[in-house]
Amino acid sequence: MSEIRRTWCRPILISLLVVGAAFVLAVWLLARDWPPDPGTEPHVPSAFYTACKDWPATAGRAAPDPAAIVDSTFIGAGSGEGGRSIQHRHEHCFYLRGREATARFVEALRAELRRLARETGAEVTGEDAAAFTDGLLRSFTLRFRVGRGNGEVRVRVVKSDDAQRLERIYKVQAEVGEEVR
Repeated sequence: MSEIRRTWCRPILISLLVVGAAFVLAVWLLARDWPPDPGTEPHVPSAFYTACKDWPATAGRAAPDPAAIVDSTFIGAGSGEGGRSIQHRHEHCFYLRGREATARFVEALRAELRRLARETGAEVTGEDAAAFTDGLLRSFTLRFRVGRGNGEVRVRVVKSDDAQRLERIYKVQAEVGEEVR
């Protein structure tokens, strides 16, 4: 009797191990979003993000008065991967002379970013804007979706230091971030 049990148990045990291993492999592959959708590369930044992160070029096309831009500074960039997605972020600062010139620059930058969204196929899914008390544009946020990614562009006038305030220089911080799944 023990001989019969050994001959039947061994193939059943091996079959259960094979089925269990196949199940674990299938769950692991599904959790990693495999296979990828045809025609898409995972974790590649969109054309809109790539165009936006070149802030000096974008600002150069948008600036109604390039002489008003006193200086520009790269703040930082980063990316991080988290399981099934990757996040990208890029920030830049512009220093402009005069309140009206700064407001015109922010408005022109908003128009340029909308144009870039249309050109690159990004869909603007939402927008917020804030103004100074005199009605001049102070900041805006554009939320966008493109392909497997979504993100936002934020542009805002931030507090300058005392020396810059005396010279009427305004600091404009521009930031684009995107998460690609």
